[in-house]
Amino acid sequence: MGNSGSKDESQYLFGSLIGKDVDQKLWSDLVKKAMEDMPIYALGPFNVNLYELQEQLAALTCNANVFRRDRVNHAGKRLTTTPLNDTEIDLVVGLMNWDPKLNKLRRELVPGAMSEDCFWANYIDAIKLIVLKLYIAHPTSQDLNQQYVKLAADLIDTLAWDQSLCVA
Repeated sequence: MGNSGSKDESQYLFGSLIGKDVDQKLWSDLVKKAMEDMPIYALGPFNVNLYELQEQLAALTCNANVFRRDRVNHAGKRLTTTPLNDTEIDLVVGLMNWDPKLNKLRRELVPGAMSEDCFWANYIDAIKLIVLKLYIAHPTSQDLNQQYVKLAADLIDTLAWDQSLCVA
């Protein structure tokens, strides 16, 4: 398959994961979790393309820098890390079952390079950014489109610790 992180390996990884054992509840809960604490969630329904979400999440595990970064907000203030709640634990277990490379990366980084809580907080932050970007790319309602885009753009600025870490 080539060197770790090579283009061939990424294509193989994505091809083997996208659409694999589609657990609608897992993916629905993941999108809901990503959006629930953001003002955009209150505006109404939204759809995220499942295929694109899976593709971008698979790409995250090919970039260990997503997990190694310091958690800071747009003003440079360090963010606190809290332990996972029961819902988040269910989500990360489902994601590790979906993508074995995620668990492998976790074992490489925790506890040597970071805490378990920091690893998952960074991953969940990246998921939030991906879901927002996917929503902006495919708004569900023309009437609410401008409100969504403005709120989402503001939220991306807030979360955008380094947008280059996520697949465009």
